Amino acid sequence: MTYTSVLALVILRLNAILEKIGNAEEIRIPMDLVVLILSHLSLKDNIRASSVCKAWHKAAVSVRRNSPWLVYFDHDYLTGFSFGFYDPTEKIKTRSILLPNQPLYASLCCSKDGWLLLIVNYQEDDPASLVFFNPFTRVYIILPRLIAIENFRADYAFSCAPTNESCVVCCIIDRTEDSFLIHTWDFGAVEWMV
Repeated sequence: MTYTSVLALVILRLNAILEKIGNAEEIRIPMDLVVLILSHLSLKDNIRASSVCKAWHKAAVSVRRNSPWLVYFDHDYLTGFSFGFYDPTEKIKTRSILLPNQPLYASLCCSKDGWLLLIVNYQEDDPASLVFFNPFTRVYIILPRLIAIENFRADYAFSCAPTNESCVVCCIIDRTEDSFLIHTWDFGAVEWMV
């Protein structure tokens, strides 16, 4: 049994005792000890422990680690492209979730503010499309067709969430030592600017 799982059991046992008593004030656990215990819990157990009482909630939130989750993509020829999340602090993957509209091909260009800019292809003979995808809300925004997608040396970036009116997407292609070509797309535009 690991140190963290022992701490989780202690928290759960204390929670059960507090539920029987009905008042957290009747058990006097030094707040320094509570903070120490809560700081060693996984995010899931920290959130559970924060429901014990207001004082524990405040302590749990104060020691919560906000580590980023990494997005991973998977491809299965039977089910198609899927994605999931990997928590590096817990070293665990979430279950795979199928991408909407089931593309034949998907490639990540860049990400920002929870949004992914993907190149997807839905049918073999059709050209690829640029789409924004938010894996948390599952919102999918298809951008106007861009010929530069076919250029494998293209670089992409975007300024902010595509739901924001100040969003700008940039595509840089045909780079040489002296020149390059920039395509831009502004929020709400029906075509790309060169």
